[in-house]
Amino acid sequence: MAIEPIASRIPSTAATKSPVKPGIDAGAAMIKSEPNNDSIEITANSSQIKRALDSAASLPVVDNERVASIKQALAEGTYTIDPERIAQKISQFELMSTEDSP
Repeated sequence: MAIEPIASRIPSTAATKSPVKPGIDAGAAMIKSEPNNDSIEITANSSQIKRALDSAASLPVVDNERVASIKQALAEGTYTIDPERIAQKISQFELMSTEDSP
């Protein structure tokens, strides 16, 4: 039994050519384009927001000096926790989050 190459069973696409339809250029597609009337307007607020974001992006995410001082205070046992300040910050956060919600 002889094994035939698979290429001999696939019909050749080079020999077949689809007919050209009238009104269509065979080399390029005909596209109708309309003028683009899109525009963009940047307000003063958006430019201020962009400057603030750019400024924040240049700052480090972590204040390494503050972290080091807290680590040292914890190691020495001199770090004090102020529960009133923590409660105040939680309250401020809650007020901000309820103002933002619809």
